[in-house]
Amino acid sequence: MRNDVKIINLDFSDCVKLEKTQTLEKEIEEAEAIKAADYTKESYRNLQAAIKTAKSSLIWAQTQEEIELALKDLDTAVKALKRNNMTSETSVPKAPAGVKAASAAYNKVKISWSKVSGATGYEVLQYNNSTKKYGRAALVKGTAYIKSGLKTGTKYSFRIRAYKTTGGKTVYSPYSKTVSAKPVLAKVRNVKAKNKTKRSAAITWKRVAGANGYKVYRSTKKKGKYRAVKTLKSGRTVKFTNKKLKKGKRYYYKVRAYRNIGKKKVYGKSSIARSVKIRK
Repeated sequence: MRNDVKIINLDFSDCVKLEKTQTLEKEIEEAEAIKAADYTKESYRNLQAAIKTAKSSLIWAQTQEEIELALKDLDTAVKALKRNNMTSETSVPKAPAGVKAASAAYNKVKISWSKVSGATGYEVLQYNNSTKKYGRAALVKGTAYIKSGLKTGTKYSFRIRAYKTTGGKTVYSPYSKTVSAKPVLAKVRNVKAKNKTKRSAAITWKRVAGANGYKVYRSTKKKGKYRAVKTLKSGRTVKFTNKKLKKGKRYYYKVRAYRNIGKKKVYGKSSIARSVKIRK
């Protein structure tokens, strides 16, 4: 029996459209979880219309722009929701603004946001790729949270909502926008290059937390092409001697750390270039 294999090549625009489509699917799921009883009929009806349009876009949209428009319309409908008379609008805190996410270490991401007036605290929610849902990561009183125990190079998504507790009753704000970040290795620092022995360059640097090893690169021009000259397979090794160099020539070196994730190496950013002239 013959097996026909169909190969599909995706260009960059297709990849971007796919990512936007996945984001739209998440936003639809979150919007559908909003309870009608908490909001006015008109604002909730507008949300349902936006959800219907978004679902239609998942099926019929041909371009990235159409997906982005559906995302924008859905986000507008969520933000336009109005609490019904059962809950005073003035008692409900606003959605946190200024939300940001950034790497805090090779296994950590820091999420921060602006203070919400009248809020008792904040709920940080993290997206779970297995369940396709957001779950509580933490309840905090301040305006920042560091999530640890993460995998280097993997993207994590978060959102925030404020809450206010009065008379034993807790009310929540709408959700903030979703923000994402990847934990990354720190940039290698304190790189030094010296000509201590004949026709050689001794390269040293400061150890990077979480690194399983380092790669050393060399060039004969500061802004030229750098070629890997050594891969060090221990995160504790912070020196390398490059031998058999040409006397009178200047060499430039960069170092970057890597961490083993499964069978892959995930690299941090390269250090700044350091040079040494071979005088011996």
